[in-house]
Amino acid sequence: MPKVNRQTLAVLPAAVLALFGILFALTDLTAGKVFTALLGAGYAAWFTLSLRSGKSIAPAGNISACVLIPAALLTALAAIPAFSPDVKPGSLALLLCAVCFGLQAAAALMKKSHVLLHLALTVSLILKLIHDFRLWSVDPQVSDYCFRLFALLCTLLAALYHGGMQLRVGKRKPAAFLCLLGIVLCGTAAGGSVSNLCFFLGCACYLFSFLLQLLQRRKKRPAAEPAPQPE
Repeated sequence: MPKVNRQTLAVLPAAVLALFGILFALTDLTAGKVFTALLGAGYAAWFTLSLRSGKSIAPAGNISACVLIPAALLTALAAIPAFSPDVKPGSLALLLCAVCFGLQAAAALMKKSHVLLHLALTVSLILKLIHDFRLWSVDPQVSDYCFRLFALLCTLLAALYHGGMQLRVGKRKPAAFLCLLGIVLCGTAAGGSVSNLCFFLGCACYLFSFLLQLLQRRKKRPAAEPAPQPE
């Protein structure tokens, strides 16, 4: 029986749950979103327990770049109001996220990465969270925004772990848990407007990219050949 690739095992169930989350979000079915989120949390916890602990991360490659490019494009679509005369802070935060995703995609194509890119993304997501929470705080119906809040928090913490692992201070298991759970929650949060749909799909693509890096095995350096002994 052929062995299932660990990347496939992680990504496919999360992608299926995210699609169900999007369906329930677009139809505004709260019970379905709650059920999907609970399944996602259970799956993320189960899969994370099987991972090996560690602080290292594989370098981003072409596959990560191919996932980050849609993340940048989708987030840029969500930030279109930033180009209007009546610019809103939330739109500027979305534009900053799109720029960060684009720069990370370019860095992945060049097989490079820098902690400042992840720091800039973290700051952009914090600005987005502050702006949105000011709007959510006046809404008495918690179910209207709780999934967006949790999805944004998972993406924010994952970006923070992503930067930390570049400095070898992050941990692999919590980062993988945040990625898997965040992918599902981004699906459940993708309702309400086209801007929300594009932004959270972009965040899900970013989390997919980070997850692939976490699950990719680092190539071992070949052992040095022993020096020939003089006869």
